[in-house]
Amino acid sequence: MKKHLHKGIALLCSAAIAAGMLVGCSSGSSSAAAPGSSSSASASVSNSESGPLFSEPVTLSMLTPSHASWPFQEDWYVVDLIKEYTNVDLKVTAVDTSGFDEKLNLTMASGELPDLMFLIGNKAVQQYGSQGAFVNILDYIDQMPNFKAWYEKNTAHALNYMSADGGLYQFPQQGVTETNRRGWLYRADIFEELGLEAPTTQDEFYDVLVKLKEAYPNSYPLAFRSFTGGMAQLNMLAPSWGTSFIDADSNTYLGYDEDSGEWVFGPTSSEFKEMLEFYNKLYKEGLLLPNFLTIDTKGWQDVIANSDSFITLNSVYTSDMV
Repeated sequence: MKKHLHKGIALLCSAAIAAGMLVGCSSGSSSAAAPGSSSSASASVSNSESGPLFSEPVTLSMLTPSHASWPFQEDWYVVDLIKEYTNVDLKVTAVDTSGFDEKLNLTMASGELPDLMFLIGNKAVQQYGSQGAFVNILDYIDQMPNFKAWYEKNTAHALNYMSADGGLYQFPQQGVTETNRRGWLYRADIFEELGLEAPTTQDEFYDVLVKLKEAYPNSYPLAFRSFTGGMAQLNMLAPSWGTSFIDADSNTYLGYDEDSGEWVFGPTSSEFKEMLEFYNKLYKEGLLLPNFLTIDTKGWQDVIANSDSFITLNSVYTSDMV
C-alpha cells in the first residue's frame, strides 16, 4: 500500500481542505510520479502567492462517494478552482453512496489506492491508517502553516480523529455541517385534527405521544430514520438533555460543555442515562417506531405520509418530508 506523501501533495491536501473537499490522502513514493500523473509528482512547488502550487501540471486520482440527490459533477466550480490554484487535474472516481463501502473494501484489499480519498466517518481510517495505507498528517504539519495554526489552537477537537498509535490519518472537520440544522417536525394536520399543541417540555412531549397513540392505536407516533446505523440520532437528541453523543457527521466523541468550558464524554453523564431511560420507556409503550435503528429514508417517508408516525427529528429545511 502506498503511504509516502510528497511535500507538494501535502500542500495540495492543505489547499483542497480549504476548498472543503478532502479528508485523507495517499500517494506514491517521493521519487516517482503520482499514479496517472501527467508529470512527475516531484515537480517543483511554487512559493509564489500569485502562481499555482505546482510549477508543472500534475494529475491525481481521487475516490469519493456520490449521493444520488447531489451527484459529483466534473464541471463543479471547486474543481476548476483547485486546478487554477494548484495546477492539479483531479481524476475523480465517484461511486454512489449505496455501493461505496463495497468499492472501498475492494480498493483497500487491492492495495492500489488512489492519491486522495474522501471518507465519511473514520472507521476505515482507524482500521487501515496504522497499517500504512494513509499518510500521518502530523509528519508533514510543518509544511502546512495554516493547518498547523488551526491544530495548535484546536488540539482537543483534533484528538477525536487521532488513531491509537498517535497518528492523524485524516484531516479533522470543524464547521462543515454548521448549516445542517436539525429540529423537530410534526404532522400539523393531525395535531389540528386532535386539537393538540406542539409540546414544549418533556412531560408535554410524552402526553402528546400518548394521545396520538390513543387516536391511532396501530401507529407509532414518534419515528426516526436511520442515517448511519440509527445510533446517530442520539447526537441530535442529546443536546436537549444537556449532554452529547458521538457525532457521526464530524466523527467527534466529545461534547463541549458551555458551563464548564471543557470537552466531556457525554455517555458517562447522568443526563445521558436519563435520556436513554426516557426513550426506552417510549419504545416499550409502543410510542417509538420499533425499527428506528434500521429504517431507511424511503421507509421513514412512508410512515409519516401514511399516518403511521406523526413526529420526527430531521433537517428543518428538508425536502424529504411528504
